[in-house]
Amino acid sequence: PRMILPHMPAVTASPETAGRVRNGNAVNLPEMSEAKLVRVFANQSDLLAIASRIAGTLFQPKVVLAAASKEGK
Repeated sequence: PRMILPHMPAVTASPETAGRVRNGNAVNLPEMSEAKLVRVFANQSDLLAIASRIAGTLFQPKVVLAAASKEGK
């Protein structure tokens, strides 16, 4: 999954940030201040979302990829 869209920068979200992204909420990604679009990962292999910079270091998820819940298994 890290090889998907290699031209786009990637960031691994903290668990708290990942929860906000999953719900479609804007998040602060200070390490991505210059990027227009970023790939947001929940860990090293799970692509969580594609987010768009809306102001400064604030990013809005544009496409959220839902992962199967491990609680129901």
